Amino acid sequence: MAMRVLWLLFWLQSWYINKDIKNYIWNLTVLPLRRPYNIYNFKHQTDAPTGEIVLPLDALIPCVENATKLCVPGVTPICTTFNEIMCVETLSASTFSESYNTTCIKHTIPCLDNDPLCRNKTEDELTTEGDKTLLKLDLPCFANITINSNVAKFDIASFNGTVPVGSVGSFTYHYHYCVVTLGVPGAENDICVAGPPPESAKS
Repeated sequence: MAMRVLWLLFWLQSWYINKDIKNYIWNLTVLPLRRPYNIYNFKHQTDAPTGEIVLPLDALIPCVENATKLCVPGVTPICTTFNEIMCVETLSASTFSESYNTTCIKHTIPCLDNDPLCRNKTEDELTTEGDKTLLKLDLPCFANITINSNVAKFDIASFNGTVPVGSVGSFTYHYHYCVVTLGVPGAENDICVAGPPPESAKS
């Protein structure tokens, strides 16, 4: 419960962070290696102007499972051949927010029993879904990404790195997304970490 409160409080302060991010550094662990990532978002932007990022479809690769932990649940993680991790949502789903003076993604988080984050909220700050009460949040976009593809009706959330046979045409489609969080890999200094002992060593 305490971890969830910390996690959501950062969102309420206008950016996403989890307990594993410290000083905008997050470690991606894929045993037996761990690689540090520099994390960028609306509150911590890159030194170079971010603006519009353009990528071809073949720059996308499937994310390893642990990479998806960087993104807030409900936001789509994508990974690139440059080893970058992006947390995105379709740009058409974003709306302008006067609070942030930029476009934002409307997001909701379920309220747990006696959740301190959901106390003393107005009706405008809460919504319901069935028997669940949800807290409304704005996730600011700090960059936009355009993916150019010859695939019609491309669904980034279900993309697994391969293009179905017969789905490629001659027309180039431009798919636009809001980037909420960007993870850029640090120096090539992967750290070897201890993993679980092999089965043969457990006896």
